[in-house]
Amino acid sequence: MLRLLSHSRCPSLKSRIFSICPRQSITPQRLSSTILPTYEPASIEKKWQQRWATEPRSLSEDKPAYYALTMFPYPSGYLHMGHVRVYTLSDAISRVKRLQGHNVFQPMGWDSFGLPAENAALDRGVQPQGWTKENIQHMKSQLIRLGTHFDWENELSTCDPEYYKWTQWLFLELYKKGMAYQKEAQVNWDPIDQTVLANEQVDGEGRSWRSGAVVEKKMMRQWFFRITQYADVLSEGLDQLKGWPDTLLQKNWIGKSQGLTLRFDLEQTPQHDGIPTNISVFTTRADTLFGVSFVAIAADHPQLKDIVPRHLHADVLPLCKDMSSKDVEERRGQGVFTGTYAVHPYVPVWAADYVLSQYGTGAVMGVPAHDERDYQFAKKYDLPVIPVIKNPNLEGEGAYEGQGEVFGSEWIDGMDSVEARERVIKRAQDDGLGQATTSFKLRDWLVSRQRYWGAPIPMIHCTDCGVVPVPEEDLPVLLPDEVDFKGSRSSPLANMEEWYNCKCPKCNKTAKRELDTMDTFVDSSWYFLRFPDAKNDREAFSKKRNESFLPVDVYIGGIEHAILHLLYSRFIHRFLHDQKHTVAEEPFVNLITQGMVHGRTYKDHNGKFLKPEEVTDPHGQEPKDMKTGLPVVLSSEKMSKSKYNGVDPQPIIDKYGADTVRTFMLFKAPVENVLEWDIHGIIGAHRWLSRIWSLVHTQTCIPSPHSTVLEAIEKASEEERDLMSQVQTHVRAMNECVSVERHGFNVAVANLMKLSNLISDAPEKVKGGLVYTLSLRCLLVLLTPIAPHIGHELWDASNAFWREKFGLNYETTWAGSFHGGKENKLSEQRWPVEDEKLIVSKDHVYAVMINAKKRGTISVSQTSDEEETRKLVEQTDTYKKYVGDKAVKKVIIKGSVINIVL
Repeated sequence: MLRLLSHSRCPSLKSRIFSICPRQSITPQRLSSTILPTYEPASIEKKWQQRWATEPRSLSEDKPAYYALTMFPYPSGYLHMGHVRVYTLSDAISRVKRLQGHNVFQPMGWDSFGLPAENAALDRGVQPQGWTKENIQHMKSQLIRLGTHFDWENELSTCDPEYYKWTQWLFLELYKKGMAYQKEAQVNWDPIDQTVLANEQVDGEGRSWRSGAVVEKKMMRQWFFRITQYADVLSEGLDQLKGWPDTLLQKNWIGKSQGLTLRFDLEQTPQHDGIPTNISVFTTRADTLFGVSFVAIAADHPQLKDIVPRHLHADVLPLCKDMSSKDVEERRGQGVFTGTYAVHPYVPVWAADYVLSQYGTGAVMGVPAHDERDYQFAKKYDLPVIPVIKNPNLEGEGAYEGQGEVFGSEWIDGMDSVEARERVIKRAQDDGLGQATTSFKLRDWLVSRQRYWGAPIPMIHCTDCGVVPVPEEDLPVLLPDEVDFKGSRSSPLANMEEWYNCKCPKCNKTAKRELDTMDTFVDSSWYFLRFPDAKNDREAFSKKRNESFLPVDVYIGGIEHAILHLLYSRFIHRFLHDQKHTVAEEPFVNLITQGMVHGRTYKDHNGKFLKPEEVTDPHGQEPKDMKTGLPVVLSSEKMSKSKYNGVDPQPIIDKYGADTVRTFMLFKAPVENVLEWDIHGIIGAHRWLSRIWSLVHTQTCIPSPHSTVLEAIEKASEEERDLMSQVQTHVRAMNECVSVERHGFNVAVANLMKLSNLISDAPEKVKGGLVYTLSLRCLLVLLTPIAPHIGHELWDASNAFWREKFGLNYETTWAGSFHGGKENKLSEQRWPVEDEKLIVSKDHVYAVMINAKKRGTISVSQTSDEEETRKLVEQTDTYKKYVGDKAVKKVIIKGSVINIVL
């Protein structure tokens, strides 16, 4: 075993200059003097987590602020792999930003109200408060165990009175401005969870998003937020969100349509006496006006009973009611003739379930030739199909929904669709028959919930004064601590007279509190505003405080929340902005939506899911059912308890370490893609970290004739310059990968693997020198956001080695290294920035492929662009021989390959 270089052999001099002994007189020495220390993640990670817990998290203003936020979790009691993925990504971004000199604010809290907590408490016979708080403590410990660097000093929980007091304040602010109101409405009722659901919480099969029950239709008096008043603003605001990967989901949900509201006169006969004289329809395709063959009105339209002649009420209205009450899948494409005709010149009026009463006027003009839904309806009920737009493709059946030349349409014949639409709209307006209209699919936000575990709606019902808001000074309206569910999922608040009986704030007579609580989406619609000022007991948040941190620089969460939560948050933020409570118009600058985590599933020959322990060789290619010996059907699906493919992250962390899990999660797939769980990938990540551990601990010291770091870099050997140059290319690649715009951490990890191999394979005469050591320390800085525990541990080991062997203060931004004082902490280092002057320009060797066959190679300067490279290829003998005068379809230059397609 080689002996360490002693201080006495190479004493340190003042400041940044160190006189190193002549190279020839000293043998290279290793960092570890005896046995190589074993990489033991458990002890290392515990050490650093305890250290980080004691570090101050003050939000100073001497650095540019950076607000990194993840969608806060519901405290279910345990972290699943989806949590691990999103929080690892958030933490990696935050650590990069800290090293880049930002004042990073990365808070964490809990979306702790809601049905799951209440149902779980009901099933276990405990109170929701206690169950929720226990889960929070457990999940918090798991997040710390994952190595995340959250700001726990600003932790919040939506079920704490200190938080929901301000949720109630928000409700009152909306009420004051006429944005919160109560009305009788047909709602979706979940018969299992015993509460109403917003339309957005019912899936395409008419089932509840949580319980899975088929929802029922009920008429109930409910509270709504008037989000439709902001429909246009929310739609137009999407154009500002350049840092969002996709705004199409929200755009479609808002459903902004420019069109025409057109009046159709209805037939008036003695039998039709008493019906309206006309009906208004909304259309975005005014150019198809002369192709109308029927008018369709929503089956649940509130005016339908007036349109149906009285003598047909008994026959038609029951059918319409039955049609509108059925499951969405069952009633699609159903219709009933109302017995009334519209004069155009004479078309029937049908009630149809595919028409939405909430969209436009709740009635449409049926143009089967140019709308697929109309076409299917017309074919089913044998209604005319009248084409009026020329279809360039004359083959096939169905509706042609494209645009083109109009024909068979009297005064708009020969026009294109755009011109025809403008002409029809203008004429309709001039004749008083219609009006250009903007319509939205978006409906007002239903916020009432008939359950206990939620923020109480701060309203009082008085028999004399009507509905009266709770005075702000009386907030919060507290939930009772101990409740008796009596074995029912219906809200126990309705049975608690001592809670709901109160005094009217206006007349002081006996009144009753509102029994409904708020949808949990209200809690999460503004929490990002509270975080920077989480302990404020005087106001929901300080505007001045938020000016320093908002809008959120990067918001990270699951793709499943890309519509509702974001839409509601944008609405509330816009409303508060209009009330001068916030400065920014939009709450989130950049958005990252990560894909699901999938696990391997096993099905037997009957399609039944099997547990991993019920199959042979579950991680192999051909597992079999242990009972039958038959091969099982392998698939990859979203992790679920019912499919037995969930993976508990805690045992994996206990065995391989949090750094290994973090590395795997970031490396396995691009963040927006589905991540396939793979135990072999975990093992591979662990081996790679172990190799870096060994690489640092086998570091050697070769004495240098140079007295300063700067001199060593300037007078580096050819091999050292080559190493520096290649390190610079990796630094550049890392900076591209970790930018928020790209968030390509999977490529970043791959780049670090290449960098570690590069350093490991450096020539022996380079290893141990100043350049080699700086390259190794650069690797550790780049590694730390991904695997922080091992990064910090190895930095300290390397740091001690540096002080003992070199003893220099140094400042080299290309290596991300900066001597930060006596301790020289990694957290005080600078994130590496490539130095173009250190990059040695070398030729790039390309394989020349012609029609996918390799025909030769060519060396091109790395400074050459694609056009220059192509011209050089055309001058080669290979090109002349195999291409000659043949026509070249395209030339693809990618990586180290030039592919010429003839």
